[in-house]
Amino acid sequence: MLPLFFMQSSDSINYQFFTDGIRSQLWVTPGKRVLVACSGGLDSVFLLHLLYQIPELTLGVIHLNHGLRGKKSDEDARFVQKLSESLNLTCFSRKINLHLDPQLPKIGLEATARKLRYEYFNSVRVTEKYDVITTAHTGSDFIETVLLNLLRGTGISGLRGIDAESATHVRPILAYTRPQIEDVALKLGLVYRTDASNADWRFTRNRIREGWLKLLNPLEIQTLLREMLELGRVADDVVKLMEESCKKLEKQQVKAINPGKILLDIPRGTGYFSALWKALFDKAFQHVTGIKTGLSERHYRSLKWLLETGQSGRQIRLPNDCSVIRERSRLCFVKAGLDEWQSTVIQSGEDRTISFFQVKLESVRTPETLFTDKRTQYLPDAAEGWLLRPWESGDRIKLFGHSKFAKVSDILQAAKVAPHLKKWWPVMLHGDEIVWIPGIVPSEFARIKANTSSLVRVEIVLNFESAE
Repeated sequence: MLPLFFMQSSDSINYQFFTDGIRSQLWVTPGKRVLVACSGGLDSVFLLHLLYQIPELTLGVIHLNHGLRGKKSDEDARFVQKLSESLNLTCFSRKINLHLDPQLPKIGLEATARKLRYEYFNSVRVTEKYDVITTAHTGSDFIETVLLNLLRGTGISGLRGIDAESATHVRPILAYTRPQIEDVALKLGLVYRTDASNADWRFTRNRIREGWLKLLNPLEIQTLLREMLELGRVADDVVKLMEESCKKLEKQQVKAINPGKILLDIPRGTGYFSALWKALFDKAFQHVTGIKTGLSERHYRSLKWLLETGQSGRQIRLPNDCSVIRERSRLCFVKAGLDEWQSTVIQSGEDRTISFFQVKLESVRTPETLFTDKRTQYLPDAAEGWLLRPWESGDRIKLFGHSKFAKVSDILQAAKVAPHLKKWWPVMLHGDEIVWIPGIVPSEFARIKANTSSLVRVEIVLNFESAE
């Protein structure tokens, strides 16, 4: 719990006021090793100076140069390095380039920067044996975050705003507004860097910060923060209560959980669209996306429509590339493109995992009896290897024991392949001919003749948890 100092007027606040406020926080204990995240901007420079005034703490400084502003970003890094040296503190710094690195996750520039920043901070915390990481989020950041969540659509989770602390992360100045900090920093004559992008009105957060919030006077901002913090505490209590109440429902309805995917059984009849089911949908969405704000009423209405259509294969899109697909009596929450994969050639002796299945090939002599099932098939050996690819519209296969060709799409439909996997279901080819639909049926090509001495044994283990 943070001390409620935000109702003080700026005229009555001084440097000691902030230092005493941080000292009163429970996380501050003698000998605590603290890694201070510093961008070089006003808030983080102010926090670093505050923590430096508390001798019980052992400080280190950390900075990640995202490379987004070219020379300006490099100058920020040098500024933080020199500031650390002037305080005789160790500075950990790394440079990346979000614009140029093709290996970086594509989840939006701001989200990617945040993800990489915290990953780097945590890795240094662990390797260098620091206890906590402090970041300079202010009460103004708290207000902006809640308003952004509301604009983008959120459930009650989004009203929690920013957490004051966790086991490894602390935000010591979250109870103070930016006008309060600016006033004291000006009196102290603190030197800091200014990021011109913070005034770029193309970003919604900046329009909130430099537009609407600028129309409020400092006391109004402090009052707004007080009310939002109290609302955040209530929302946090409600979310925790719902999570606890949801555990029994979760045990009954969650049937499969994989990275980026979760499947929920839908009970028959009515009454499933209760507050508890909304909480379960929130958890499924958070599992897939990592976004903690939850779903808005608009999203719940879309989910209710999906439940009421009763038609397998229907789907909706939720924020952050989350798709929800109706699969008969089941809902699948899945990260868009999760099961996507490209065609590949497999040689004898290979054992490889591809997307949602594992494939293993080995050359064998023809056994007296061939034991095959949906996941195991024997085929005439091919020195050039076998092509595996997702099936395509227009694909046909001559089924084992038949003289005519059948559409692969019809076979997948009859096999009741889960809709979220159907698009990426594998087929195995020899030349241009489909010789096997793994997990379902072989082709006439798979017939082994009496004079065939060398075979390849193919085993493909599919994710049958998702295919009924």
